[in-house]
Amino acid sequence: DCDGSIFISTLPAPTPTPTPTPIVELREYALHPSQVVSYTNSTTEASALRKSLTPLRLFSMPETGGMLNIATHMYYFQGGFAERSIRRNGMGKSEEWKTYVKSVKPCMISQKSSIFVEAPLVKEFSEVPGLVAGNAESMLEAASGSGSGSGSESGKKNENLDLDLDPIYEIRRYHLKLGYDTVPQFLTHTHAFKQQQQQSRIESTRIVLSMYSMI
Repeated sequence: DCDGSIFISTLPAPTPTPTPTPIVELREYALHPSQVVSYTNSTTEASALRKSLTPLRLFSMPETGGMLNIATHMYYFQGGFAERSIRRNGMGKSEEWKTYVKSVKPCMISQKSSIFVEAPLVKEFSEVPGLVAGNAESMLEAASGSGSGSGSESGKKNENLDLDLDPIYEIRRYHLKLGYDTVPQFLTHTHAFKQQQQQSRIESTRIVLSMYSMI
């Protein structure tokens, strides 16, 4: 028999899956001076393979300003550490990649990997494109006036930019004092500086990325 009672079963709402924090990996390889050309040639030949396996955003070699002969690679993992693990597992399974690594290992003295996250000002200032694929490229195209958009502020081609020349990237590092509030304070000052710089920046110079590491 049924006494007319109604029973309602409630289940807790599903916990939303957190959005992964994108990370930037900076990899630096100290090379034997006599092997720089060999490393560069092999790496250039394997560039298409590297791009198919990794989210490469920058490959450069310093000309001045510090230690030389340091091959510098920068990668942007939109999916955070999980994507990085998946990508690196894929590299380990690629026979072509293994062949490349074997060819350049004799060129290396040491290697270093650093993990960063982009500072908030990357999202707050349209002129700081960050490393999301396509952003920096669009910025350079717009600054030159060669794109389909309005180009530079005047809407005309910027005659001061020669796109036949390779751009120069300057990496500045600041080692901060210990303290829980040190990084937030520094980012606040950087944000204020960027606001001032918008009024007096050099036309051909851009801040592409601001990032920090806490690990």
